Amino acid sequence: LLTSTLSVDGTPLWLEAGELAAHDALRHAQIGLAGLPVLGTLWAYGRVMGTAQDECVTQSLPWTDTLRAGLTHLRHGEEDGLMLVRVLGVHAQDVRQLLVELWSRLRPTVLGTPAVPLRLWNT
Repeated sequence: LLTSTLSVDGTPLWLEAGELAAHDALRHAQIGLAGLPVLGTLWAYGRVMGTAQDECVTQSLPWTDTLRAGLTHLRHGEEDGLMLVRVLGVHAQDVRQLLVELWSRLRPTVLGTPAVPLRLWNT
């Protein structure tokens, strides 16, 4: 079971629910996981990026047989928004590396803070 919810000031911004069993055809369908066994998600909520920045991030995302990523950007008000990046891959380390690279690029822009690697990532 996969569920995720993001509320801002008590108002739901993102609601998602799904179920994906090991035997589901969706795991191998092109509209599903395309046979890629690793799934990762990056959430970034904060200052809205401009169209040019969105395009730059989107164009940098891989779409190969072994690593795929896509971006969803939802505005919330005039200045804030949610950026959600989903990554599918063959190898967990490739998915993790891409998510860390994206986090490092997005954190200064979206949150206005430096992208200092988290100690948690070293454990």
